[in-house]
Amino acid sequence: MNTGNLSSKGMGWVSIAAGIAGLLGLVFLILFFSVGQPFGTLNDIFIGLAAILSGVLAGLFYSGYHARAPFASLIALIFALAGALVVVVGCVLVISGRTGWFLAGCRWPPAMP
Repeated sequence: MNTGNLSSKGMGWVSIAAGIAGLLGLVFLILFFSVGQPFGTLNDIFIGLAAILSGVLAGLFYSGYHARAPFASLIALIFALAGALVVVVGCVLVISGRTGWFLAGCRWPPAMP
């Protein structure tokens, strides 16, 4: 299978890189809650990297499958890129200190009125 200029082997490497970035983000999250900073910042960096790589992977899959299902693959690509963008923007806002982690994601438990 050849998708555009990148073979399925290249897609596999992007998938592995996204998985490793996500796992490192999880490890840094655990370290952040057990040890503290700087692991929170490292978590945000690796989660943002995993989001970027997931967006790249969605683009690679789109190039391979748009001929089979043009509308469905376009919708899937738009949602994947929008999700990746939201995650990256949230990570940048948290890293820069413009917002806390609960405003970039969700706050639990919800605030009482």
